Amino acid sequence: MFSSEGLASFCSGNAEIGHRLVYNLELYFRLMLRWELVGNSGKGWKSVLGSLYKEASDRRHEESQLRIIDVDSRNLLSYLMLSELKDIITSEAVWPLFKDRWPPQDIFLAEFKIFNQLRHKAAHFRPLTDRDMRQLEKFKVMVVEMSAHYRQQRRGAKLIIAAEQLEKLPEEFQNGIQGWAADCAAQDGRWSDLVVKKMGKYLVVDVRLRAGSFAPRVVSRLVDDTGCDAIFLSINFGTGALRIYIPFALKADEAKLMLNGIKSFQSAEEDLVGDDFDLMPETFDFVMPYEVELPMDFRF
Repeated sequence: MFSSEGLASFCSGNAEIGHRLVYNLELYFRLMLRWELVGNSGKGWKSVLGSLYKEASDRRHEESQLRIIDVDSRNLLSYLMLSELKDIITSEAVWPLFKDRWPPQDIFLAEFKIFNQLRHKAAHFRPLTDRDMRQLEKFKVMVVEMSAHYRQQRRGAKLIIAAEQLEKLPEEFQNGIQGWAADCAAQDGRWSDLVVKKMGKYLVVDVRLRAGSFAPRVVSRLVDDTGCDAIFLSINFGTGALRIYIPFALKADEAKLMLNGIKSFQSAEEDLVGDDFDLMPETFDFVMPYEVELPMDFRF
């Protein structure tokens, strides 16, 4: 049953391809949901989950009590079942965020029902037939078409470079970005190469540390200190490059706190204190929404 290298030899080609496709499709739905909720509600995005917020929180807590596996502490949506995810997406509060780009709800639900049954087959190791694979491929094509506008958002992002363009931003963002730009222009601060764009419901900031790299725990520290996980980050720890997506839905005090928190990120050199345990990077903090491709970049 197993090869000399210890690899299972009983998996068909359909099983390998089908499992990968099911995994990516489900991950994509979770990613799209978080992207839309954060963009629409800012820091209050979890309130839209209703009673399922407690369900997911309880499951995460139960997992943490095992203490022998790593908990996905920053990704609450990963503790929702696919059927629960579907219920949130099609709820009266959330469906309006999708309906203008997606098929009518009855068509979506019919196709989703087939996909969910195929997911059950894959999860319980029942064979995926050629007919099943055609259904999976059909659903994938529909999802790609449903998400085409995300790629249009990326291409249509508006670069903000002039003072009059900054003045069109909400005041709390305008002040924070102007101060950041001044620091970069001075060429003697810790930041450089600031680029600001407006993309849909998000302000996108690209910036780089002038020297050094980020401390391994900067994201956890930012979220904990600001009490806000309504952000998406991409961090290159090697080059010190940072890209952050900040929703315009943040309130004035939240946006100010978030921008100040980002600008005060510690570098690796500044973080060299404490014992060895304190210096361990928190790997699972960067699975999602950190260090992950966004809806406009995701590929199946």
